[in-house]
Amino acid sequence: MKMYFAVLALFISGYPLAAETNVLIDQKLEIQTNGRVISLKGPLLKPSTDQVIELVKSDRFDTLRIDSRGGELVASMELGNAIHTHGLSVIVTHACNSSCANYIFPAGRKRKIDDGAFVLWHGDARQWNFVERFNKLSAKEKLVGREGLTLAERHSMDYSRKTFDMQDVFYKAVGIDGRIARIGHEISPPVALWALSKEDMANFGLVDIDAPANYASPSYCKTWAGTHVTTSPIHCLKLSAQDFDKVSDLQLSQ
Repeated sequence: MKMYFAVLALFISGYPLAAETNVLIDQKLEIQTNGRVISLKGPLLKPSTDQVIELVKSDRFDTLRIDSRGGELVASMELGNAIHTHGLSVIVTHACNSSCANYIFPAGRKRKIDDGAFVLWHGDARQWNFVERFNKLSAKEKLVGREGLTLAERHSMDYSRKTFDMQDVFYKAVGIDGRIARIGHEISPPVALWALSKEDMANFGLVDIDAPANYASPSYCKTWAGTHVTTSPIHCLKLSAQDFDKVSDLQLSQ
């Protein structure tokens, strides 16, 4: 069952911005360093993420603390790759949503969720509406040729191909099942914004997580939702074996 959610992705210059809220567009990423720790707060957008990547590559840091509701796909994946390659641990201090959940949290050598903090998913580069749009444009390209597409349509297809490939490589490198970022869309009933227990995260390959004992429980979710504003309700999911069977990788048109 497919449902259109109000907040699956936003767009900047026609490119997907995986974010839980559009408020972050007008914000700037705050970057601080203290000893061997990098602290980030705000959206994951270039050129700020490039500055963080340079810090990570310096090998002067071993930990990244983050509070982010998401950002642009490529910028987030590039930062995630750097974190993974240079072996930084990731600590979520408040929120790690969308692109942060997809590409920053999994990249950590070790992962910690502070008491009262959350990791929230709501889609990734291969979420069904992105794939559906790509397949429609691919079918149109076969009929009218590359020249028959508008400039925006060409850019969209090129960007989609890039993010599909980058994401596949990233997920394989960090050893996680990318369906973790899409499973909420395909369970019954589907949800737009979800958190998972340590046990369910481990089923997708996300392990070595230090989190509160009651993390992602109904009471934890209720307390957090009562003190934070999000564009969609937060769902603390408890997955069953049948839920895993419902999620399959969508195929791209050739």
